[in-house]
Amino acid sequence: MAAPRAVIEITGPEEATGIWSMHDYVAFPDDGGAPRGMHGYGRYHERYVRVDGRWRIHTTRLTRLRIDPFEGGIPDV
Repeated sequence: MAAPRAVIEITGPEEATGIWSMHDYVAFPDDGGAPRGMHGYGRYHERYVRVDGRWRIHTTRLTRLRIDPFEGGIPDV
């Protein structure tokens, strides 16, 4: 799998924004049937602030662009 790609923009002396690509693999416990879960793809949208000279994540939002369910689907959780 390729490494996540990021675009970071410094928007001020104490603030920045970032967009990261993401891929996740979510598998649920085996119940004896077809595998349940998904592969997900999307982006993290983050805002950073500098506090006492160190960058910190202020907010994070995940936008899913695509979900590929496993053969057994995605359980209602």
